[in-house]
Amino acid sequence: MELLRQSPPNPLICLLLGKIGSGKTTFLFRFFNIVLDKEERKQVKWFYVDFKNAPTEKNEIRNYTLKSVLSEFKQKYRSLFENFLEVLKMEQVNPTIENLSKLFLMLKAERIIPALIIANVDQHIFDSPKYHHIVFLVVIFATIPGSSNLFLYEI
Repeated sequence: MELLRQSPPNPLICLLLGKIGSGKTTFLFRFFNIVLDKEERKQVKWFYVDFKNAPTEKNEIRNYTLKSVLSEFKQKYRSLFENFLEVLKMEQVNPTIENLSKLFLMLKAERIIPALIIANVDQHIFDSPKYHHIVFLVVIFATIPGSSNLFLYEI
């Protein structure tokens, strides 16, 4: 949790390595839902982007990531999301880097720690051995410096 509390000028990247089926995703869900105590869970908002059934085309990865984060935000943190829309005077949010940056910056303004988890990228290793490299680069460049404290990427 101490690592999450730090506010580096750029996103903090943590790689969680392990073979397919070794428990990386289970570890992440357990960490964010059980290991963190009640107060810590209030302080951290995490967004899980599952690449298990994601598109494999390079030009679709960024859009998939943005849509997934926005969908997670709306579903998991509905009241917070609606409050932010009201503050930003927006009726809806399209999945663009600009809009998600606004939402993440509002989280930080509220002293809420955003964490972005990119998971199951390893499921595509047989389709494309370089897929995880492409996803990593696309997602890193789609993350505005300072918009997320923690970026967990599992391969």
